[in-house]
Amino acid sequence: MNGEKENAPPRAARGGYLFIPKNLQRADIIIWLRRSHAWTGVFGAVLFFCFGLTGLYLNHERHWKLEGGRMLEVASLDVAVDPAAIGSLADLADWMRSEFQISGQQTGARRNAGGVVMFDGRAMRQPDTFNVQFRGPNALVIADYQLGSNTVSVTRRDASLLKALIHLHVSSGAGKAYILLADTIAGALMFMSLSGVLLWTRLHGGRLIAIGILGSLIVWLLLSVGSAWLHWAAP
Repeated sequence: MNGEKENAPPRAARGGYLFIPKNLQRADIIIWLRRSHAWTGVFGAVLFFCFGLTGLYLNHERHWKLEGGRMLEVASLDVAVDPAAIGSLADLADWMRSEFQISGQQTGARRNAGGVVMFDGRAMRQPDTFNVQFRGPNALVIADYQLGSNTVSVTRRDASLLKALIHLHVSSGAGKAYILLADTIAGALMFMSLSGVLLWTRLHGGRLIAIGILGSLIVWLLLSVGSAWLHWAAP
């Protein structure tokens, strides 16, 4: 008997999850936490990858001058219009939606006031000009109109796949449904970070190691953000 006890493998040290209250460290709660962590990762896996890829590109955009990260002009034309139909920015935007069946989000509207300019010794009145823009993740449509003119200049620029993913990263030109989806992805990331820490503390090392690693990461984060902020604010 004594020999069997001496040869038996040592029992694993008992320890709980460091940041979960003892009364909540029940099997059903831990199983739920693990499954929720795993299914949340599956739910957002594709967008996690896309956000990581575009975030990496945005961090190094000035150095990685990739053609795929740009908008390219694909069409430009002058369209005939009744001058009486457009008298304001809102009129121009409505005309664009009707003429081209645009469903994208209007992201820009600018009116440049005209003025008197000198031409060949004579004072000439320059009319006001309107500019409206419609943006979707994959394209940008720009309309320029000079008040009283009978044509509207329309330009379309298409985004490459990488540029479209960047627009989705920042929800530029995206609809409400996508913005809601992106919000759920942000919530999933926050949940996975918290649940991952809670589960990690049971699987790897003791309390001192956990506190040391987390403390080092927090200090690194503060130093990185602080140095970037000071560099940005420097005269």
